[in-house]
Amino acid sequence: MSKIVARMEKMKLGNLGGIQRHNQRETDNHSNKEIDIERSYLNYDLVNAEPINYREKIHEIIDSQRASKRAVRKDAVLVDEWIITSDRPFFEHADTEKFFQDSLDYFAQRCGKQTIAYATVHLDETTPHMHLGIVPMYEKRLSSKQMFTRQSLKEIQDELPHYLQERGHAIKRGIKGSEQKHLTVEEYKENQQAIKEMDEILSSKKNELVQVDRQVASQQQAFTNELAQLWEIDWLATMEHSPYFELIYEVRDPSTNEPTKVYIDEHSPIEYRMNFRELIGLFKEKFKQFKKYIANKWQKLTDRDVEIENRSNYLKEKEKGLEVKLERLNAEVSAQTEKSSQMTEYMKKKVAYVSQLAQQSEVGYQLPDYVKPSKLNKDILLVPRDKWVARNIAIDSVQRALAMEQSFIALENKIYALARDTVSGWELKMQNTNLKIRADKLEIEANKYKSALIKLLENGDITAEKLQNLYAPKRQEKTQNRDFDGPSMSL
Repeated sequence: MSKIVARMEKMKLGNLGGIQRHNQRETDNHSNKEIDIERSYLNYDLVNAEPINYREKIHEIIDSQRASKRAVRKDAVLVDEWIITSDRPFFEHADTEKFFQDSLDYFAQRCGKQTIAYATVHLDETTPHMHLGIVPMYEKRLSSKQMFTRQSLKEIQDELPHYLQERGHAIKRGIKGSEQKHLTVEEYKENQQAIKEMDEILSSKKNELVQVDRQVASQQQAFTNELAQLWEIDWLATMEHSPYFELIYEVRDPSTNEPTKVYIDEHSPIEYRMNFRELIGLFKEKFKQFKKYIANKWQKLTDRDVEIENRSNYLKEKEKGLEVKLERLNAEVSAQTEKSSQMTEYMKKKVAYVSQLAQQSEVGYQLPDYVKPSKLNKDILLVPRDKWVARNIAIDSVQRALAMEQSFIALENKIYALARDTVSGWELKMQNTNLKIRADKLEIEANKYKSALIKLLENGDITAEKLQNLYAPKRQEKTQNRDFDGPSMSL
């Protein structure tokens, strides 16, 4: 809303001629260069239908209302001239004639219609304005000080804009309490001329600014297109080196212009019609998030490196332990191999000895004395149980000894094979442990056979019961229904 301008200047006798010529345009040579004389015919006076003589009119008002008959002082203020106006934007939409008429009505009500000498409206200058001349008659005396006191001037500044607002004018009061100096008419016009010149300069600068804005907009659009191309190159390079990187960014939907969050790719700047500022913001956000992404990757790699180093140290320690265990197992295998070799030699000697003994104790073609024919069937020969068990055990012992020899040979070959294999320490230990258990079992069994054979060899008359008790746990199931195959006959 525009502000009202209401300025008052005190005029004495010597000023009346000048203001008359200016207000009524009585000359073509004006000091005010803003006056367009070709438009002066538009000016009018709201009080006087024809031009007047200011001195005669003012003295007429004074004489008709003054109680004293004494002459008026030469330095007395004869008229207080108010300039009523506003800024140019106000007059572009306002009812100018009504505005000035309402302003005149306000002063007529406050000061009295009979005190108003003239109300000249000028439309031939840059800004329309009205020169309102009020003869300061106060209680039948000429006194400008009493009519327009400091307090009354403040009241006019408050009341006039309010009065005009009530009548539909978009006007308001100036800054209340302002310490700005009240200008004279000439100063005001000079200021208006300066304002006009500044407006012209400002208009010129605005035109220049429009041109500059267009150039900037053109350059900015070129920069935006170039930035969009750089974004595509940068994004593709980023995806080549970091294919799992993702960027979520808030953009404006081209159709609804509403903000929405999307996954960004190389085509996003063009797809969402990003301007220069939005593209710069996108680059900044991508740099910030990619920096965080690289930091996370680096941290994971660092943690993985530490984990690998710890694992490597653990494997080195475990390898050392396995080497020690392997050395110990190799030593145990060597000892077992040596022991097996000795056992093999020993068993070979024993088997040869048993074989010789078996040949010597083999049953001949003549029947022993203890073999008797059956009373029921002469074709059936009867052998005492103890003699048959002793004979059968002797032959079976020879067979088992031979089988044991083959087992020891196979065991020896397996031990040598295990010693050459490059299996891990734990597998070698388990296999060697199993072999050791089997070797121990075989050794125990061999010792049993050895003891039995020794007893058979040393005690030729050993009873069948003792032999049966010795081998019964091992051979009970095997010998229960087994036939004995002799060299040429059945016992």
